[in-house]
Amino acid sequence: MPEKTVPSSPLRFVFVGAFRDSANDGSVGGQLFACRTLLSSPLSDYVDWLPLDSTMETLPPPPLTRRFLLAGKRLIAFLYMIHQPSVHGALIFSSAGYSMLEKGLMVLLSHIVGKRTILSPRSGLIVDDLKRSGLMRRFVPLVLRNSDVILCQSQSWKQLYKAISGLPDHRFSVVPNWLDTRELVNLAPRSVESDSINVLFLGWLERYKGIYDLVEAVSYCRDELKNSRIVVCGRGSALASVKREVAERGLSPLFDFRGWVTGMEKLTILQQADVFVLPSHREGMPNALLEAMAAGLPVIATRVGGVPEILINDTLGVLIESGDTYALGRSLVMLKGNPQKRCELGQNARNYVLTYHDIGVIWPRLLGILQSE
Repeated sequence: MPEKTVPSSPLRFVFVGAFRDSANDGSVGGQLFACRTLLSSPLSDYVDWLPLDSTMETLPPPPLTRRFLLAGKRLIAFLYMIHQPSVHGALIFSSAGYSMLEKGLMVLLSHIVGKRTILSPRSGLIVDDLKRSGLMRRFVPLVLRNSDVILCQSQSWKQLYKAISGLPDHRFSVVPNWLDTRELVNLAPRSVESDSINVLFLGWLERYKGIYDLVEAVSYCRDELKNSRIVVCGRGSALASVKREVAERGLSPLFDFRGWVTGMEKLTILQQADVFVLPSHREGMPNALLEAMAAGLPVIATRVGGVPEILINDTLGVLIESGDTYALGRSLVMLKGNPQKRCELGQNARNYVLTYHDIGVIWPRLLGILQSE
């Protein structure tokens, strides 16, 4: 295997991630914002990026033949880019499933040509891959062992990847998810005395995101929440089914399905919300949760992925167990009746995100990792 090649300055990295907007079909999300925020941060004053876009073409995903064709083209482009003598290495963002297979092959190619590789796995669904697939149980550890650095979003993810790879501690770096908070911190959220609250769900409408749990929790507490609005922003394979469930339970007057929201519309919805809910069964370190906290919203979230390492105590939000619809419902009722509590949680959450998750705090740490040999 060739020695790691280290070209002269400036620092030059292939950056594999999500960079392209795709109308409003929802084919972009937290990874897009993380990648774009990194490119627009002061880190780009020190690093010459060669972006390679791997955004999903459409949702629902295109046929497998189309996906394999696009992945093949990206692999060829990656090999060409990483083989350039002026390139130091690659920063590779990966999701789960087919994304991990494709990005894992990129890691192996980078290793073969002797370039430094930093892998950033960013999906909570990798846990399901490892449980269901013998191929992934063999492939993921191989990819980790051929990465020079595994960029983990939390200590819990570090421990998982360390356990399955057998790698020493120094091969891992824990860097939490980051945000450009400038627009969010200027929002003045509602925390007023009222008989009703606006509850915001923002994300994929998939079973693993806990959307059915939210419907059940609202149904359970319908009398106490009868004047409230549950604003659901997002799309996914469960959309039609969730709407039927809401209608069958007689909850249609409470639910407002908005589809995907971006830009000023998203900021307006965050400002109009009183409470943010994230009832997921699987998460990495959710961008939507951090956005809501930066916007000054009190949050209710489940103890999954890196979430407990964000909501480290009960002054920052309400942490419940995944699938506990009773706790979710009671938490919504509690916050509905306590505007002072909502205000305190929201302010504490905003201060926490500014201190630990703002891109201005994070980018120097990433620069240190990229510069290390």
